[in-house]
Amino acid sequence: MTPSGVPATLSRKHLLAVVVIAMALTGAGVGVLSDGFTLSRGPGPAEVGDAAAPLATIKVTASDPVAIRNDAGDVGVVSGTLGGTLTLAEGADRVEFVVQTRLPNGTWAVAASGTATGVPAGQLNLEPGVGGPDTIYLDAAQSDGFDVQEPGTVAVRRGAIAVTARLFVGDEVIATVTDVDGYELTVDRPAPATMSFAPVDESATEENSDATGASDPTDTTRRTITQTGSGSDGGPESGSGADASDADETTDSTTPTTAFFGTGDVVPGSAGKSAAVLEPTSAEMTTLEVTVGAAIDAENGVTEPESVVDETPEDGELSSELDVRIVLVRESGDREYVAGSADAFVPLSTAAGATASLAIEPNEPVSLVVEWRIDPTVGNEIQSDSTTASIHYRFTSDPS
Repeated sequence: MTPSGVPATLSRKHLLAVVVIAMALTGAGVGVLSDGFTLSRGPGPAEVGDAAAPLATIKVTASDPVAIRNDAGDVGVVSGTLGGTLTLAEGADRVEFVVQTRLPNGTWAVAASGTATGVPAGQLNLEPGVGGPDTIYLDAAQSDGFDVQEPGTVAVRRGAIAVTARLFVGDEVIATVTDVDGYELTVDRPAPATMSFAPVDESATEENSDATGASDPTDTTRRTITQTGSGSDGGPESGSGADASDADETTDSTTPTTAFFGTGDVVPGSAGKSAAVLEPTSAEMTTLEVTVGAAIDAENGVTEPESVVDETPEDGELSSELDVRIVLVRESGDREYVAGSADAFVPLSTAAGATASLAIEPNEPVSLVVEWRIDPTVGNEIQSDSTTASIHYRFTSDPS
């Protein structure tokens, strides 16, 4: 497979030099793995070869890293699970590997290199030798270009991992193969002003509907929480009971505010609704812009039933199993869907980046509502899990 944007094929001498140099630079850091791989994670530039041959095929899989949310918008280390297979039509005396990562500026850098010896015909699992869980795709310095600069925004960054395998019989190269897999990383930077959702009291809503003839999507006992920063998990730390517009005297409606939705300790078949009321600070603000940010999961420990089915005991899975509709509800009852639709829910984990722009009347408050449900067939892997999602919004005087 010849990937787009991957550098040209190396000569045999060039590739050998890369492997030798990388191993020499890492010194004692070279680790001999149980399957015969010698893995080095040393520095040194290298190019990826792409001369495919029928003697071998390679398939690489790079999982998406978990979403990142923090007040600075800093990405830091980017990691995921790197795996795949190398299939050989005949045996090789040795196979030399080079793993490369695509940097935010589009160039490529060596992430790892290694050697397997005495490789028989058949299929070789790449994960133990050149990858596995928590493989570092980018270190903190390399990921700078993925950082989010503007508070109250979310970005989906795209990177890629390439693995080249060069097969030898004696000193002769008999095949060179390369495969590339891309990954996506959601990076979220909350606004300085934040607020929380509150669960909707369905019984109170029904009583209000009976009394007024119109359905109020929010519980009248709702509290709004405002703070000047978010916790380490991106969620609210504490509440002041103040309206979001009071968080900073210099903040007006054109400055983004981040609303945090969160739920946890839910069971298959359950459902619920949470809401927050968004209000412009002046009559001139007649457009509401909303963007869904990242969903961050927490495992919160592993119960005994969960341990039987959970293949990733250190990671939460709730956002993938929590189906949502995110909707703006006007005073008239009109609904504008941000994520999902009148006929469909979507997994919360896929909602990041969804946007909506809504024209409103002067001084009109709008309810931001998250309706959620969990399919009854979901298993025990979500036990004790929780998730938080950010939704960024602002009012402007000009339509989008």
